[in-house]
Amino acid sequence: MIDRRPAAIVLCSGTADAAACVRFAREHDLPLSIRGGVMLHMGKLKGVRVDVKNRTAAAQPGVTLGDYDQSTTPHDLITPTGVVSRTRIAGLTLGGGLGWLMGKHGLACDHLTGAEVVTAEGKTVQASETENADLLWGLRGGGGNFGIVTELRYRLHPLESTIGGLLIHPLEKSKEVLRFFREITHQCRDELMVAAALLNSPDGILVSAFAVCYNGDPNQGEKVLAPIRAFGPPVADAVGPVPFVQHQSMFDASYSPAAGALLESGFYGLAAGGGDGRGD
Repeated sequence: MIDRRPAAIVLCSGTADAAACVRFAREHDLPLSIRGGVMLHMGKLKGVRVDVKNRTAAAQPGVTLGDYDQSTTPHDLITPTGVVSRTRIAGLTLGGGLGWLMGKHGLACDHLTGAEVVTAEGKTVQASETENADLLWGLRGGGGNFGIVTELRYRLHPLESTIGGLLIHPLEKSKEVLRFFREITHQCRDELMVAAALLNSPDGILVSAFAVCYNGDPNQGEKVLAPIRAFGPPVADAVGPVPFVQHQSMFDASYSPAAGALLESGFYGLAAGGGDGRGD
């Protein structure tokens, strides 16, 4: 995607490689970035450790959301992350991390309890509530460029039942769909996440849609989703009980690496429950 060429690409096999690369760049006055100078590639670092007893997990920066969930969900545990399973967990977390469970549990960065970081001096340090707490604060949304994160540690929550999928409406009904979406945002429960979108269907037809995810008691979920499913009515209703891992990969095809594009920010229609019962 980028048409510049670095002088070197370093494929790290661990934290020590990342630290050595930073020191080398400093000693030789080389820029260390993703577009020139020396490129640090963390994609091979894909380890995940799950501590079921303490409900914590540690992940290296090359881990995708799908990798992480495949490691935690067999234990009926989950960390709120994003909405596309191919996303790397480090970039998502350090950027905040909007996801299907954020109404109930918050952003991905809210669940970062610690990290291993290589500083600009090439030193390896730990960041936690008790050690370099200001660095942990920075990693959880205080800005950027604090160092190279080589491991992230997370809090886990019990994984509850998921009801989710797409509700498709004709494009000409988009105004009504978005007005109804506005109503949802004033009464959305914490367990419910709703996104409104204008999409291309698989056969190339423009449509408006709701993507929904209810995580909690399934009987209550059916009641909460009933008015959304009845609205319109939709021309297609693909909502039902689904494993969370499968739900999180629902939009993977729309974010194919072959698209040659990187999305770091956007304008979305989202409704996630808040403590006062209103959408945020």
